[in-house]
Amino acid sequence: MFPDLDIAKTFTCGKDKTGYIMRFGQASYFKQQFVDTINNAGPFVLMFDEFLNQSTKMKQIDVHIRFWENDRVQSRYLGSQFLGHGKAQDLLHHIKKCAAKLNMRQLVSISMDGLNVNLKLRDLLQKDHAELYGAQLVKVGSCGLHTLHNAVKAGFTMWQLDKLLRALNYLFHNVPARREDFTALTGSTCFLLPFCGHRWVENLPVAERAVQVWPVITKVKCLFTI
Repeated sequence: MFPDLDIAKTFTCGKDKTGYIMRFGQASYFKQQFVDTINNAGPFVLMFDEFLNQSTKMKQIDVHIRFWENDRVQSRYLGSQFLGHGKAQDLLHHIKKCAAKLNMRQLVSISMDGLNVNLKLRDLLQKDHAELYGAQLVKVGSCGLHTLHNAVKAGFTMWQLDKLLRALNYLFHNVPARREDFTALTGSTCFLLPFCGHRWVENLPVAERAVQVWPVITKVKCLFTI
């Protein structure tokens, strides 16, 4: 790396020393940068999930943060905590420990799975948050993402857009002859994207492609009646 420096020529760094530098040097620096980013971004949602770590034989809680940055939603890993007992009070203690450096005043909601112990944790956190900051967390069920997916699903199914988008994709799915005829008649090589029936929020590109291709589809309706 530094052929012009005699001291640097003798420098060696194996996997153990590299890991030590990253763990106790660079990691803390980048984590503090991440914490500062969250605190400067404004409102955020705290997400967590717990499971059994097969290596340590302990319960592991992974904590993630969802916040708004650069005109889009960011979901980032914050840290993990390990514990034996998994009561609601235990989970709350370790989650607060993991998020100790965050400005919890900006917390707007908590996202999790629907276990009873997690719902109890939500109630405890709600009470604690109200006592500290005089504000209530937004309740959107156990997982805000699932709630949002279901809201979009309601709009799709009301207008039966899901059936239309599935049908448009089915026209050309695994049908090379029809794809070739379509390209020959229209000069277009732009085809429909597959519709996802359980991640409804992620169907925006599918809908945008359908709007783009729809005028061409209506011009060659005869191709689909053969």
